[in-house]
Amino acid sequence: MGVARYMTSLLSGLSEIGPQHEYILYSDRPDRHTRGFLTEPFYKKCIGDFPLLRSPIIWQQLVLPAAVWRDGIDVLVSPYYCGPVYSPVPHVVFLYDVSFMEYPEDFPSWPKFKPKLLARPSCGTADLVVTISEFSQSEIVRHFGLPRRKVAIVRPGNDLKRMIGPSSRSVSTVFRELGKTPFFLFVGTLLPRRQVGRVLEALSMLPSKYHFVVVGDDDEDRRRMLNRKGRSFGLADRMHVLGHISDYELEKAYAGASALISPSIYEGFGLPLLEAMVRRVPIIVWDIPINREVVGDAGVLIPVGDVKTLASSMLEVATNDDWRTELGARGHTRAGSFSWESSTSSFL
Repeated sequence: MGVARYMTSLLSGLSEIGPQHEYILYSDRPDRHTRGFLTEPFYKKCIGDFPLLRSPIIWQQLVLPAAVWRDGIDVLVSPYYCGPVYSPVPHVVFLYDVSFMEYPEDFPSWPKFKPKLLARPSCGTADLVVTISEFSQSEIVRHFGLPRRKVAIVRPGNDLKRMIGPSSRSVSTVFRELGKTPFFLFVGTLLPRRQVGRVLEALSMLPSKYHFVVVGDDDEDRRRMLNRKGRSFGLADRMHVLGHISDYELEKAYAGASALISPSIYEGFGLPLLEAMVRRVPIIVWDIPINREVVGDAGVLIPVGDVKTLASSMLEVATNDDWRTELGARGHTRAGSFSWESSTSSFL
């Protein structure tokens, strides 16, 4: 979901500063979702709409390069971690992080296998690799042995396009029932490296009036595991694991949150951090390199795994209005340094 929001916003920015170009969006099926890209300068083109040709590797490595050559494309952009190992035209691969190498247990079988199989060779033959942070640039250089000059940084802008589904009556009911109840927020998928269970441990140390809202993951098994862990801490009535929610509901979540908590130990950037800073929501995160790069002094950075300090920081932010306001103002100022105009200009 984060990659979709990033690429959607990037394409929108590119079309604004480079409207003289045509942008062809290749797909293997005519019904693929392309909301926001139905008019010029965007053109959708379905290729290989046959069961055999829709095999991901065959489509990416054979069907797509052939179409690019036939259509006279000037530059091929592969938006998701890997692309054709051979391209008949200059080729740009977007590689947001190397989490699939550092934490392979976070990925199901095919997504776990495909990047490891194709990311290295496709990035090796690509003319340019694009990533989203200095940290990810260093990680790609370290893992793949690429020259740093070949890995460009195009940071997210502070206006990310929404890609989250329709409103849910049950979700809306949760926010209505919460009312003015203070709650902390986590946004993202419930991958092991994100250590959301640590927030539950910290929450169990706080007064019972504080709740925890989790959005962004529709995987039933992961949600069930988190709910089970919450019950083990006696938090069944204080946690709300909501899955994907609508744009409107996400705005309500940010608006009502005492703070965004993101205890991940590895990220390529962390788009929810930027979303929170734009909205003046205080941020509490582990003190890791990417968070120092993105958040800096605009949030509360805690030593990794220090749950007691996490709990005390959550309570301090929730109860100290002046501190919460100051953190929100710092974040909003810092978010202003992330713009699609500067990012897309560097790309073109």
